[in-house]
Amino acid sequence: MWVFAWVEGWTPTPVTVRDAAAIRGFCTFSLMLGMTYQLQTVLGYSPFEAGLAFVGFVGTAVISSTQLGRRLAPRMRPGLMMAVGLVLYAVALLLATRLTANTGYWADILPSMAVMGPGVGILTVPVVGTVMSVSDLRDGGVVAAVVNTMQQAGGSVGAVLLNTISISSAAA
Repeated sequence: MWVFAWVEGWTPTPVTVRDAAAIRGFCTFSLMLGMTYQLQTVLGYSPFEAGLAFVGFVGTAVISSTQLGRRLAPRMRPGLMMAVGLVLYAVALLLATRLTANTGYWADILPSMAVMGPGVGILTVPVVGTVMSVSDLRDGGVVAAVVNTMQQAGGSVGAVLLNTISISSAAA
């Protein structure tokens, strides 16, 4: 994974912003759907308790996007920041593969969500910044809408795939 981050940070043609936005949506919505299933269906959390369990993700995402991402942007190439954010997403998803019916929140669920949060913050800043910096000022609204649409499309595909896999596994 670190090789991917290094190559993407220095290649003249890194992962495109459109791809990064779609991957971000795919990973975020997939993890959120999977965690919701895990928390409510497998572990028996109420909807309120499951919502509270997501505070680790939300907190780290807000802090990393407003503080970390903002400070890294002037010091790092956008491609490298996007690659680091995607690597953090991969680590979070790998951590989520350890979940079982006996999973504990503090030792198993929170680490995955806490790693995903900085992934969001480090990836979102260069994606949005890069797109907005290369577009005309008058096209800013349309450009922002395209980035949002790519995130939503990636998330929809991720949610559908994860749901299909979950239902198929449960039926087997």
